[in-house]
Parts: sequence; C-alpha cells; structure tokens
Amino acid sequence: MNKIQKGALTLFSFVMIALCTLFQYTSLANAAPVSSHVQIVGSTDIIWFGEVNTEGCSVTDTNSQVHVYTQPFAVCALEAAADAGGFSYTVKDFGGSLGLFLQSVGSDAGADDFSTYWSYDVNGTAASQGISSQLVNNGDSLYFHFEDPAADPNVRSVIEGLTYLRSEQQGSGQITGFGGVTDWATMSFAAAGINPATVSHGGSSLIAY
Repeated sequence: MNKIQKGALTLFSFVMIALCTLFQYTSLANAAPVSSHVQIVGSTDIIWFGEVNTEGCSVTDTNSQVHVYTQPFAVCALEAAADAGGFSYTVKDFGGSLGLFLQSVGSDAGADDFSTYWSYDVNGTAASQGISSQLVNNGDSLYFHFEDPAADPNVRSVIEGLTYLRSEQQGSGQITGFGGVTDWATMSFAAAGINPATVSHGGSSLIAY
C-alpha cells in the first residue's frame, strides 16, 4: 500500500469516527426526557413525592468521584427529585457491575454493617440492581424507602398509609380509591403533621379541592 492509499485510509477512518460521534450526540440531544413518579420515604416521614423528568445526569459519590450518565437511570430520577424537593442525598459506589447505591437522604443514613439501609422498588417490585444500572422508562414508579428493623412498625405503617393516599390523589386534589372520602384523608395528613395545603399529585391540593 503506497503513501497515498495509506493517507486516504487514514482520512476515511477519521471521517467515520467523526460521523459516529456526531450521530451519538445528535441522538442524545434529540432524545425526549423520560417522565417518572418518585416517592421517597424516610424513617419517620415522607421526604418527597412527585413527578420528575430526566434524560441523564451528573452525580458525585461519597468518594468525591463524578459519574456522568447520558441515559435516564434511577439515580437521575433521584437527582431530579432532589433538585425539585430541595433535599440532600449521598450515593456510594460499590464498583463493577454493582455501581451506585443510595447511602443517605437527609438524616437517614445506612449503617456500615447494613443493619439499616436504603432500598427501592420499581413499579411495585423490589429492584434487583443498583440505581446507576436501573434504566427508567416513561411512566415508571420509583419508591425509595429507608429500612430499619428496629424502628416502630406503627410509625412505618402510618407513613406507608399516607404514601398510598398520595398515590390515589387526582389532579383535582380529590383522593379516591381507599373506601373513604377526601375529608377523612385530609384529617389523616393533618394528624401526621403534614399541611394538607401542601399535599398534591401534579394538580390541586387537598385544601384547594
């Protein structure tokens, strides 16, 4: 192969690489954000509840390492929820195929011996992989919850009940589907110390209804 042929081959290779790179970034730029529903429940309260949109994110783990994702993984939905809700969280990198796991949200932090820990469900089923490996699809429901075997089970029952009521709230602010009426649901939130005026699910609040 002479010099001209080698030069032409090299030029062709560079052009193909440039075209592949351009196609990759164009595809990412044109990708529509994925919408998902996120619930975050701590040891004693509902930390956040709502809809988020994401197509990727950048997060920093507990070792100050930055992780960039160009797809809507569960960690990106968590990041979007933190931005919307104004709460803090930390993630720990277990490396390899395990990737990132949720370490803490607010004051609820998992113990080093895993006697307490954060877990999450996807569409009502316990997730089988870390939050940086779980891709989120449009309409998915993510439920992050803090597990503490020593906690008062009655407190968790109240939190789970209120979380369910929120999931049944309509855009009008009305809560249906639990065999009761919105008035009783409103009193339940108030009894738990939650202002009913702040309880909404992508629409009007309980008080507005």
